[in-house]
Amino acid sequence: MKYSKTVNRCAQKMLVALMCGAMALAPAVSQFGASAKTQSAGSAQTNGLSNIKKLDYGTAPSLNTEEYFDNNVVRRLSDNIKSDREISVIVSTKAETILDKYEEANAEKHGKTVGDFVNSPEGVKAGSKIRSEIAMLKNRISKANFDSSFGEEYDVLLSGFEVVIKAKDFNKLSSVVGNDATLIVGEEYERCESEVIDNIVDIDETTGIFNSTGSKYTGSGTVIAVLDTGLDYTHTAFDPERFEGAEVMTLDTISEVIDGTRASSMVGGLNANDVYVNKKVPFAFDYADKDSDVFPLDSSHGTHVSGVMVGNDDTIRGVAPNAQLASMKVFSDSSEQGARQSWIVAALEDCVTLGVDVINMSLGSSCGFSNSQDDEEIEKIYSKIHERGISLVTAASNDYNSFLNSEKNGNLGLTSNPDSATAGAPSTFPAALSVASVSGTKTPY
Repeated sequence: MKYSKTVNRCAQKMLVALMCGAMALAPAVSQFGASAKTQSAGSAQTNGLSNIKKLDYGTAPSLNTEEYFDNNVVRRLSDNIKSDREISVIVSTKAETILDKYEEANAEKHGKTVGDFVNSPEGVKAGSKIRSEIAMLKNRISKANFDSSFGEEYDVLLSGFEVVIKAKDFNKLSSVVGNDATLIVGEEYERCESEVIDNIVDIDETTGIFNSTGSKYTGSGTVIAVLDTGLDYTHTAFDPERFEGAEVMTLDTISEVIDGTRASSMVGGLNANDVYVNKKVPFAFDYADKDSDVFPLDSSHGTHVSGVMVGNDDTIRGVAPNAQLASMKVFSDSSEQGARQSWIVAALEDCVTLGVDVINMSLGSSCGFSNSQDDEEIEKIYSKIHERGISLVTAASNDYNSFLNSEKNGNLGLTSNPDSATAGAPSTFPAALSVASVSGTKTPY
């Protein structure tokens, strides 16, 4: 026992000595690390591999990617936004939206729709407060030392407005608005085109549309809003004489809410007759070119999508042939540019004001938004739409996978990245139903 105690004490002393020694060595290690900063990155050799560059302690904070990446393997892309490029920015104020006030007042329980509330005294008061906030911020921006122009205004889903500036002036804009608003850099969605393909997966061989003739659901009593390139409303698939569904959106119901729509704010004196096409297509407006004619000049994509949804003639039968259609054109005919986020938000506000049941958006960014803050702010808008009971149906992506049209790999993926399918916003938001097409190959599994 005496021997054990002695050994125990010796062991404790040795442990203390070792700890003291380790602490004494720590400054020396730090000094060694400091001196290592002066060592040349290219002088190190490891196991005879003289071409490997060793990164020293001073390299990481200012890493030069061109120096340390093999340009034969990694292709460096140009900056996403050039400094002299015009960008659309949505300025979201802190004022409560009309929809916020609508929910606070429990207006729905009193039989009021959002459209009713927009034009009610409470809605008008909320809208007036929002416009005061907008005017204050616009005044600040106008006095700033950079060029800007103002676009759409919003008051239902968000309280704010659009401003177009040069990318180089974004930090100046941020400084001007300060903490009084949140800035959302608007995405621009590429124009989609229709393509004729051979498809043999459970579809009608004549039309290429999913065969839904056996379904008891025809869409009667519902309104589907299609945000796309427009509509050929002269097509027989949208003939009002073939429409047998319930008319839930009429010329009269539109007359009651038209003054509170974004469409009305874009065109002075706009009335229900301007946007009403027929009982099959009771609402049509061009949010990109700011007029009531949605007939497309060069793209049939919107007509194609609308036909798949609600079309009905001797050849075409959509999945909901007795539903009504609200055609909302968000792609401009005047240029090759895509659909601005600002135009889409304006159309979405009118979807809520008009009280549509379904929103179809065959558009989206390939891999989501480039900035997480923009992503979060836009997601709030879609969540509000979902909370209103409106179904959001959005395209998963239009780019198939991340290596399509790749120059280096010949449309082939990398073994290091087998999961290459792309899905982007807004289809990735929880509020949306993400959909995609299937090529008709009937591949066995």
